[in-house]
Amino acid sequence: MAAAVVVFGAELIRTAWICDDAYITFRTVDNLVHGYGMRWNVDERVQGFTHPLWMLLVAVPYFVTREPYFTAIALNVLLSLTAMTIYVRAIAASTTAAVLGVLVLTASAAFTDFSTSGLENSLEHALLAVFLVVYWRERQHRRFLWLGGSVALLMITRIDTALLVLPCALQAWVASRDKKRDLRDLVVALLPLVAWELFSVIYFGFPFPNTAYAKLKTGVPPIELRFQGFLYLFESLNADPVTLVTIVTGIVAGLFAGPANRRALAMGMALHLAYVVNIGGDFMSGRFLTPTLFCAVALLGSLPLAALEVAWPVPAALVLVCVGAGSRLTTGQGSGGYTWISPSRVTNERAFYFPTNGLVNYRRGAPWPSHEWAARGRAARAGHDRVIVEATVGMFAFEAGPAVHVIDPLGLTDPLTARLPAKVRWQTGHFGRRIPEGYPRSIEDGPAAIVDPGVRGYDEALRLIVSGPIWTRARVAAIWRMNTGGYEPLLDRYGQMDVPLSAVALRLPEGLQWDAPGTIHWDEVVRPADPHSRPAPEILYERGIRIDFDTPRKPRVIDLSVSGNDNYVVTLFRGDTATARLMTAADPVSDGALSWRALRVPRLSAPVDHLVILARAGDFRYSLGHVRIIE
Repeated sequence: MAAAVVVFGAELIRTAWICDDAYITFRTVDNLVHGYGMRWNVDERVQGFTHPLWMLLVAVPYFVTREPYFTAIALNVLLSLTAMTIYVRAIAASTTAAVLGVLVLTASAAFTDFSTSGLENSLEHALLAVFLVVYWRERQHRRFLWLGGSVALLMITRIDTALLVLPCALQAWVASRDKKRDLRDLVVALLPLVAWELFSVIYFGFPFPNTAYAKLKTGVPPIELRFQGFLYLFESLNADPVTLVTIVTGIVAGLFAGPANRRALAMGMALHLAYVVNIGGDFMSGRFLTPTLFCAVALLGSLPLAALEVAWPVPAALVLVCVGAGSRLTTGQGSGGYTWISPSRVTNERAFYFPTNGLVNYRRGAPWPSHEWAARGRAARAGHDRVIVEATVGMFAFEAGPAVHVIDPLGLTDPLTARLPAKVRWQTGHFGRRIPEGYPRSIEDGPAAIVDPGVRGYDEALRLIVSGPIWTRARVAAIWRMNTGGYEPLLDRYGQMDVPLSAVALRLPEGLQWDAPGTIHWDEVVRPADPHSRPAPEILYERGIRIDFDTPRKPRVIDLSVSGNDNYVVTLFRGDTATARLMTAADPVSDGALSWRALRVPRLSAPVDHLVILARAGDFRYSLGHVRIIE
């Protein structure tokens, strides 16, 4: 067992690295330690991190070291070795199970990659190990105090981890002999979570991290996110088969071969996996799968020998095959033969960052990390611009320092852009937004500089929440109204282009070039040379093209022409209610020229007054030629 843990530790240090997203947290830590408060931009109270406990944990040694890179790696390694030690000493049912479990976790690219990286995964693993030890020791004194405490710490680390452990806590309480006392202990133990949420609402103005609003309030149809979520699993199966196969094996073994407390964990693992699919997965290959993987290994390792003989051969054999093929333990620095970004736009983050951010590549006396984003941040610190629009907000913003206000068009750290509709082109975790005209200038001059009146009014309320005095009645009222959706109507029409039906009534010839005169077209790939300039009105449509009818109608067919190699969604509305949704299918052999489409409308119970046409997928060069309503 000791030898297996040593092998894991050696692999951990050999592959240690720090990702760009970790520096988003480090910027908040740096501002906190230097007395600016728990802020990302020093003039805004915004929770730009998803893992409060991890942020606070990093802040403690950072107060002494004033250096994030080695500090975070040391914490990651310490917590990962703690989790592994708890597994082999207190969870695994035998030496064989302990060794097999450690080897599986070591062979998992996702687990070893994110056991460092500067993110919260290692803390999740250690807390899950503590939780499982307490959960499976049913005779422990005041068990529910320990159980609830570990649940609270897990949820403060990352709130969606609750899906893994709450089924277990519920099963433990149902099986409890003294439900009243144990429920009281559980509630008392959860008080740290309640305290954090109260602090979050009072200090930041919101119960959830800013990243949650940036990634969940995107306007992207749920079916697209779920499809991308399945692609996330397929990419993991292709690039790192040990991880997903072990998870599925653990779920099956727990549901069909384990006692009730193993079935509850298996249900939590299945629930968490479904959640990952539902939100579209992540852009980091395997990152969201590592807590579930650790639970799967713990579950398999805790089963008695009879069940072990049935459950372990699948992942164990897979490890041997992968190691024999040189997939993981024999590859030092990167992707195990895979490019850093897959066709499904899921990235091998360590393969991308390792040359400039990997521990074994550290160069003494040189600025580190040596990544170009960090170098640009150091240049921005020495420059004169006080407000900068920048999408790579980790190393750049940390190195730029507190004097530079960085506007994040992805919305991860910016309160306004997080709540704007996303562009058509997106990657999970990277939902780009168009910067409203005048917004960069408004940081110094106030919301009046924003041109769009709806966005201006929304930003005024938001600015009161994140920058105004904390203890005022006006701020409390704004917090309540913002969190209950009272300001959302101000953004209803932002990012939507209004076109009268008469302007697109002329039927254009099929085969016309996609950007020919007379078409309404835009290119999602082209960006304005100056990020502060106002883009042409036909460049971006976050919420599509809205066509109002002169009088309510009951169309039977929508005749239109669109770029042939793209997909579009046509939605019919009566007021604010969608009554029908139609889709055009892309022609895979089309060169993008205009193509006629006749969409049959299902029988409507009442007339509709407008429709919205929204591009959803293709080559990101979209075009609308004409629209005719046939009744």
